[in-house]
Amino acid sequence: MSFQYNDVKMQVRLIHTMSNSKELIVDDTYQRRSVWLERDKVRLIETMLLNYVIPSVFFWQSSTDPETGQASTHIVDGQQRINAILEFIDGEFLLNEADLIEGTMKKTYGGKGFANLDDEDKQRVWNYNMAVIQIDLNATRADIIKMFNRLNLTEYNLNAQEKRNANRGLFHDLATEISVNNFWVDLDFFTANDLRRMQDVQYCANILLLWKRGIIEQSNAVRVINKAYDEYNVVYDSVETDKEAVIKAMDSISKLLDDKGTRRFIKKKTQNYTIFSFVFFLHRSGKELSQDMINKLAVFVRIYDKFKNEETSDLDLSIHESYIYDLFKKYKQASSEGVNKLANRVARFDVLKKFLVENSFEAAVLESLFNKLDKK
Repeated sequence: MSFQYNDVKMQVRLIHTMSNSKELIVDDTYQRRSVWLERDKVRLIETMLLNYVIPSVFFWQSSTDPETGQASTHIVDGQQRINAILEFIDGEFLLNEADLIEGTMKKTYGGKGFANLDDEDKQRVWNYNMAVIQIDLNATRADIIKMFNRLNLTEYNLNAQEKRNANRGLFHDLATEISVNNFWVDLDFFTANDLRRMQDVQYCANILLLWKRGIIEQSNAVRVINKAYDEYNVVYDSVETDKEAVIKAMDSISKLLDDKGTRRFIKKKTQNYTIFSFVFFLHRSGKELSQDMINKLAVFVRIYDKFKNEETSDLDLSIHESYIYDLFKKYKQASSEGVNKLANRVARFDVLKKFLVENSFEAAVLESLFNKLDKK
């Protein structure tokens, strides 16, 4: 069924009222997380105070309660603009002088919040007319999702994970649940930009697939994750088993974080993926992360930090030291270029397994190698 558009002007005070009454909503089942920084919000308010035009927003009235007449209006596009305005009115940020552009604005409004504005400026904000494109009731949710994706083909293009957010299901829900586990907060793993662009959910989807399907080529990850989103959308029989496996792995890895060097090592995505690979291997083999392995990994990290690909003759290595040196050479090369290629991911896992499980390295040999590398 075709649907129509209607261009209207809507004052901020009405939008504020609609938001407070829960009539105006953001449907985050298909929209991305906010990507605006505070400076973006400040400059939007500056634009309004200068009485300049800001881009149109798109609203869709999806339904009306037949008993109360209460309508549900979705923000299809423009949620960040709307949120910035409402947050400013509600006192959630100030007009930081460094973020304002106009010199006169810096002098007049720098450091002020909405409550600090004079009455004339407050009225200017309340009465600001926003250009709203209303989409009529004939539009379906599928129409709205297609429109949202089309509208966001801009400099802030939706990335693969943000597009998947419109196709959420059981696999997405589990990846999202894992992404908010305190493990990541304690590790300080995800950046603010990761969170804004949903890279935390995508990374946790990769960790889930690492458990389910083993190490994969990162260049195939988009296809593999998309397939998982489709395959485990409605039916996901192993959801609890997979959840328990990843939680158990995170609990094991948490035991490694007391050592500062190891924590720094595991904070790097390349090494984090390798550590998860190793811990999953242990659990599948019916083994636990032992204190001996924890101690060995701390030594591994110390040597790794000092390692440079040098001529071994200059180091005067023993036979055992040479074997260990070759392992580090293999690991370092696999961590330098093409780190997400299947061969390099497998190589790092293989070295770590040899170092922590398959060989019994004497502490004196490891310390000797470390000292030789440290001197160089």
